Amino acid sequence: MVGILAIWNDCAVGSMDKYESWYHGEHLADRVGVSGFRLGRRHEALVGSPHYFTYYETASVDVLLSEEYLRQLDNPSPLTQEIMAGVFINATRSVCERMACVGAARGGYIVVGRTKSKLANIDWSLLLSNLTSKPGVLRLELWRKTTLGEGSNSARAEEQIRGADENITDALIVHTAREDDARVIYDIVSPTHDGETGIYRLVSELEHADLS
Repeated sequence: MVGILAIWNDCAVGSMDKYESWYHGEHLADRVGVSGFRLGRRHEALVGSPHYFTYYETASVDVLLSEEYLRQLDNPSPLTQEIMAGVFINATRSVCERMACVGAARGGYIVVGRTKSKLANIDWSLLLSNLTSKPGVLRLELWRKTTLGEGSNSARAEEQIRGADENITDALIVHTAREDDARVIYDIVSPTHDGETGIYRLVSELEHADLS
């Protein structure tokens, strides 16, 4: 099953230039370059918080427990250590499995609903069917935090520097073609979603193949 590393975070006030330089100059390529990573996508909030939402798609959840990936987490570069020590803040980070995916194209805007409690009472099939028919919707995904190897991917060196991360249990991701479409979907999802919902705009994307 496809693996997802989902991350929400803020940047400390006054550190934006350093943060962006680190992310695009070092961090994004380091992560996506790990064997088994398919792509990484960065977004920033138009509605909701934290300000940044990034996710990495991997061939399987096992990639996020691999020796190569964990070695990166346990051996952060000097710049990564500096960023983790107070620039990268308010972090929520979870290793997930992609439970469902409808549609192919990824959009420049996404509606993200996340929760810390399992959404067992939601009819996911009905929700996906209803949202898929809405104008401008390109792709929908459902993610669930995995229990595979629980503990193996927690409190690594990076997290020890920045402090404990929050976690999610479930996430709904709706890709749309345009901002107006995303706002329509947000108005549908937000009132019924037992968690936090936001609208995010794509900042950058990097595929593993781009690094070959």
